[in-house]
Amino acid sequence: MTIRQNVDIDKLEEFRTFLKDNPDKGKLQLEAKAIYEGQAGRSTVHVGPFGVDGDRIDRETRHFAKVV
Repeated sequence: MTIRQNVDIDKLEEFRTFLKDNPDKGKLQLEAKAIYEGQAGRSTVHVGPFGVDGDRIDRETRHFAKVV
């Protein structure tokens, strides 16, 4: 087993090979929207439900403030 920065490289390679052989299983859908807050470079981003392999996973929305 090879571990680098707390990542099991062997398992990561196994997952990469699986996705290479099954590209339809690697589809990820994300729902996000940004709301402009009236100042250049400032918005609030809401990250909502997501989907994996065609299954929608609802969860409580997360909010992030983005200031550039």
